[in-house]
Amino acid sequence: KTAKIDLAIVSVSSLYDGGTVQPANVVIPTILEAVKEFYQGSSIEHLVGSSVAGCISSTAKARSVSSEDNNAATSCETVELEGIPAVSITLAILPDVQLQTFTCGKGDVPDDVGRMPPGEWKRSVGLMGFGETKTVDGKSEHADEDNNTPVFMMVPSPAFSTELDDLLYGLSVYFPGSQTFGGVASTVSSLSRAKLYRYSASVDTPMTYTDGCIGVAMTGDIQVQTLSA
Repeated sequence: KTAKIDLAIVSVSSLYDGGTVQPANVVIPTILEAVKEFYQGSSIEHLVGSSVAGCISSTAKARSVSSEDNNAATSCETVELEGIPAVSITLAILPDVQLQTFTCGKGDVPDDVGRMPPGEWKRSVGLMGFGETKTVDGKSEHADEDNNTPVFMMVPSPAFSTELDDLLYGLSVYFPGSQTFGGVASTVSSLSRAKLYRYSASVDTPMTYTDGCIGVAMTGDIQVQTLSA
């Protein structure tokens, strides 16, 4: 059955660097085509990801021959891959969730948080229009308050650490009560630069960055529990 995949999260080993065709030119197109073929024409609406030093993912365990229920969920086994080329892809179908991807460069994050109008700050960091009240026939259309707390997933480059503090603080000021989670892009070798990947079907142009921060902003029927260890 053809389905719309709302979000793909991708981790690509930095060991793919140095080939005859650079990962920046092949990663996103290859994933889009593979998903379309493997899932019978399904398409990805949004994709974010980065290069990594190692991948933690999962693979489906083999079904028991005596299994009576062919529709039973297949259990998964954790896989950790480090020091070898690897790709981890998570595909998510998120009904009743509104999301948009965004990119923020090193010079885009204002340092005068709290003194700027919300619209101007959002525009600076790539979140223009997100979380704003829509109007229909001149009347404000308010979203369900229970489903209107924003959730942000972010993947910055290692060099974005200073600006990241200002960005996180700005999100807490202009989106009070929001939740934020993510991880930092990485590489196996300090001689190579981390890469950030972003794609949205509405633009249809795969983007690759070596600096800054990419992310996904979400509202609607979604709940996130975060932890650190």
